[in-house]
Amino acid sequence: MSQKVLPTKINLIQFRRQLSLIKVIKRLLENKREVLLLYLRTYASQYEKIYNEVNQVMAEVYDSYLRAVTA
Repeated sequence: MSQKVLPTKINLIQFRRQLSLIKVIKRLLENKREVLLLYLRTYASQYEKIYNEVNQVMAEVYDSYLRAVTA
């Protein structure tokens, strides 16, 4: 539903205040998004590092197992 707003000075002042508040909120949300993406990238790189370490250890264990079974 669209409401008709009278073009008064009071309404203009209220609109400007709302607009400035919206801009501040937008900036805060963008900053929060950047921080969350930074955390996500950090955790992704930590996960990749740990995954590679575990994969390497599992390959060594599997090789040892195969040598033990065939011996």
